[in-house]
Amino acid sequence: MVIFAPNLNWNNVHLKKELEQRTGIPTFLDNDVNVGTLGECAFGAGRGKKSVVGIFIGTGIGGGIVIDNQVFYGASLTAGEIGHIILKVGGPKCGCGNRGCFEALASRTAITKQLQKRILKKKQKSILPKLNGGQMETIKSGAIARAFRKGDQPTIKVIKKAAEYIGIGIASTVNFLNPETVILGGGLIEALGEDLVDRIRYFAEDYAMEHAMSRVEITYAQLGDNAGILGAAVLARQRLDKSHDQWKHADGIDTLI
Repeated sequence: MVIFAPNLNWNNVHLKKELEQRTGIPTFLDNDVNVGTLGECAFGAGRGKKSVVGIFIGTGIGGGIVIDNQVFYGASLTAGEIGHIILKVGGPKCGCGNRGCFEALASRTAITKQLQKRILKKKQKSILPKLNGGQMETIKSGAIARAFRKGDQPTIKVIKKAAEYIGIGIASTVNFLNPETVILGGGLIEALGEDLVDRIRYFAEDYAMEHAMSRVEITYAQLGDNAGILGAAVLARQRLDKSHDQWKHADGIDTLI
């Protein structure tokens, strides 16, 4: 079941059941960042790590927690929703209904709104519209990256502030969970690479407790869009194996090979 997807306006949608009825095959359901983080743990930046937090920055901000190669879900199956921790009380409204969420401050949607405000409303001089095909309704990550590297001041200011919020979010996660690795993914991270990740590391180290951060690696995803595909395959295999074991040992009968 999709419990809550605010950007889709979905509540308690029986997607697994619907897919199984339409396809006639066993179906396993999880969100994109959980399987993306699992994919990175199996084949990418988190390989060999026992505790990993994935943070993927796109339309929203999603998080995934993988411990000993298993996704951690929490009591209500909603663990990892890092995009909805509050970083600024009374801040901009988020799609979830709260204000000041991480997602409302540093997602690509939030970055786009800040750039539009500076360039369209405040009339700050910028090369970003030209780099983005002459329009500002939607802003591509590649255009933001090119503007940033060309020294465009509105873009630099917005990205630096977003990096600070991302760093604060990571610092809070490190202080609380202390994972071995934090993996950053999503289109903006891929486009800006170390230009952005270096700034995020700086703020994360500045805001986190020194000892908590001392053994934490902050890196970026290696698998791109394949992370979710590979992670979904790993998840399906894990759950099929679990179902196999439960059947195999039910009532002491060993019948399934």
